[in-house]
Amino acid sequence: MPSRRKDTTSPKAIQRRIKEGRGAGGGIDYLPWFFVTDVPSWGTSCVMTGWNGQEHHWLSFGERKTCLCYAWRPDRVVQILGQYPILPREETVRIAQMMRTKHPPGVITVDFMLKIRRPNGETYYVARDVKEMKELAKRSVLEKLSIALVAMELRRIEWGLVVSDSKDFPEAEWENVDWAFKAHEVKVALALQPDRVWEIAKKLTADIAAAKPPVILRNICSSSDREFELGPGTSMKIARFLVANKAWSFDMSRLICTSKPMEINIEKFEATMELLWGRLRSA
Repeated sequence: MPSRRKDTTSPKAIQRRIKEGRGAGGGIDYLPWFFVTDVPSWGTSCVMTGWNGQEHHWLSFGERKTCLCYAWRPDRVVQILGQYPILPREETVRIAQMMRTKHPPGVITVDFMLKIRRPNGETYYVARDVKEMKELAKRSVLEKLSIALVAMELRRIEWGLVVSDSKDFPEAEWENVDWAFKAHEVKVALALQPDRVWEIAKKLTADIAAAKPPVILRNICSSSDREFELGPGTSMKIARFLVANKAWSFDMSRLICTSKPMEINIEKFEATMELLWGRLRSA
């Protein structure tokens, strides 16, 4: 059963959220307009902490997939603001009236407001909504998306729609990112001291460097578990941690299979681990 719906649409509830700072701030201080506890869910919503320590509230599986792929590109996507409200509400009400369409109860949000960095260092914002194909058959959904589109155009912000279950969605990329992301915080993934993690990580990297590419990651990790007398899968979690934090890299467009040969780039290991070391020691 879905969770019980809270009052999020009355004028009193809207003012309370504005006073709470919903939709304001940036980075780890940003508060989304909706928390997962604010809306009914059939088990597809979740809360997770991103690479930069920011808490993300994902209201659907599609949002989670999309957010992970955006967060994987910190060189371009420098800020992710989820469930971003279009305020003041009077603005979207006027747009609905102009379009002769029905305005939904409460405040209209876009699923993601993204701050993007250009190669020259300049930044700009784009808005993205995430929907499954079946949702686009609903008139209420299309009306809400149309209002959001016009509101963003008036603000000169590019708006786009991500169809999360379309064939164009980068399934392999998001599954690879998801595989790595679950181990991006080593203190959560493993009950090992930082010095031990560092020792094992260096050995794994040395074994990859010594092997003739392509390598079979599962074999290298299994050998490491035996050598260090670790529980099965421990070295693989460290490998995932190294991928998640980009100390290792590989072709993200191809679905990773640890039991098959693959090319792993370890050139950034030393430089990246130096940056991670402080975080590891404070974990």
